[in-house]
Amino acid sequence: MRLQSRVGNFSNTMILGVICAVATVLSAVGARAQQMPQRFNVPPSAGATVSVATLRVPDKAWKHFAKAKSAAEHNRPDESSREIAQALAIAPDFAAAYLLRADLQVKQHAFAEAIDSVAQARRSEPEIPLAGILLAGAYNGLHRYSDAILVLEKLHGAEAQSWQATYERARAATGLSDIDEALRYSARALESAPEHFPDVYLVRANALMLAHRWTDAEVQLQTYLTANGPILHRDEVSTALIAVHERIRERDLANVASR
Repeated sequence: MRLQSRVGNFSNTMILGVICAVATVLSAVGARAQQMPQRFNVPPSAGATVSVATLRVPDKAWKHFAKAKSAAEHNRPDESSREIAQALAIAPDFAAAYLLRADLQVKQHAFAEAIDSVAQARRSEPEIPLAGILLAGAYNGLHRYSDAILVLEKLHGAEAQSWQATYERARAATGLSDIDEALRYSARALESAPEHFPDVYLVRANALMLAHRWTDAEVQLQTYLTANGPILHRDEVSTALIAVHERIRERDLANVASR
């Protein structure tokens, strides 16, 4: 009984801990056009209206934005933050710069600040793609899972069908302990996410642990540790594997005892 309690509690910690630490990643935003980054494999939203403020963004602000994006892609967050600030000082209504700042804030777990940055971007460009996905990621980071789902349900077109939206929906469902939805969306995310995004295996593993499918969860955790791409939660996942192995052993012993 003591083993059951300890492992069960750890599983809950894993669900509410590691899964919420995983951040949505913003990649390249096309220069001179606020469109969905290529890494997201989603074309610009059909019929999106570009604001007058965006059309008036000076070249100098775009240059700072390009430097900020490059710094973010090369894991230089302080430099990226400085360049974003300079871009916004020149163009206070620069929606793409606010979204880049929101992505940086999500990565740094400054979720409340990210929500504010998304709001500022939408004031300038109400239909700007990616804003909803970043907002859902920030809400998931704050454990505001119901708010994340509300945001995701308002997405439309290619953005709504993107793997990032499915991934954030899986995170929210798992956080709400909705087993059926967590399994469904995590399976879809696993099928559609790119190979260089290993955190999708954590989302699937957490959904499987929620459903007490320990052997399947073990496979996903092991796959994460050997996947291509950034492995940011190696220690937590290694510890989770120990707990899952104990749960599998407990299950097997119970099966033997019942024969």
